[in-house]
Amino acid sequence: MASRCVTIIGTLVSHPCGQLASAICTQCSQPTCPRHLSGQKAGVCVTCSGEHVPAGTAMAVTFEEMLAFTDTELAAFEQRRETSLHTYDS
Repeated sequence: MASRCVTIIGTLVSHPCGQLASAICTQCSQPTCPRHLSGQKAGVCVTCSGEHVPAGTAMAVTFEEMLAFTDTELAAFEQRRETSLHTYDS
């Protein structure tokens, strides 16, 4: 099962990155995507290395990466609620 990058990103609203992780940071043991791996320290995330990813940096995501859901995410899509939209009997 693929894990997702948990590096916190976002200028206005902070949130986990969520891209497919390619490695586990050797310092904090968090899953990290290629974009958030340090360019200065091998196997370390940008948070632990003290590097900063510029907010305006373009990020290329392939179609396959957008559709690469984990088993947990797919199971959430499959859930169906058996509730009525009506609040009264007609």
